Amino acid sequence: MTRSYRFISAHRAVFGVTRLCRVLGVRRPGFYEWLAAAPTRTQRAKADERLAAEIAEIAEVHAGRRGAYGRPRIVVALRRRGRRVNHKRVGRVMREREVVGLTRRRRRSLTRPDAVAAPMPGLIGRNFTALRREGGWSGTSPTCPRRRGGSTRSR
Repeated sequence: MTRSYRFISAHRAVFGVTRLCRVLGVRRPGFYEWLAAAPTRTQRAKADERLAAEIAEIAEVHAGRRGAYGRPRIVVALRRRGRRVNHKRVGRVMREREVVGLTRRRRRSLTRPDAVAAPMPGLIGRNFTALRREGGWSGTSPTCPRRRGGSTRSR
């Protein structure tokens, strides 16, 4: 959508907004809304740059912690400084600037099965083999249809 609006903004003097919007399949009021929101986008980009500078400063101060400052700890540090900020915004800014924290390793299991040990015998002695080849589990239920068709419910 933004790409279309940028194209319209660049070529509107030659072709006109109405024609470009019709050809590109976008709403004309949507283009003017996008145009009116340009100052807000600029302000937000500047605020993101300031936030990125603070994040880089926090990450630099805590570089001695083996890079363990990820998004959650950065958010806490920013809030301690009195900055009200959303954790999703911090994560987005960190992703865009490729600032990453330490990724914890997966927990490994301490119990390993012995590959050469014989399997334990069945203590109950259950037998799961079928008596006949065609036979299977059987049972009736009011909602299950019978094999010959029809239902077990009385009509």
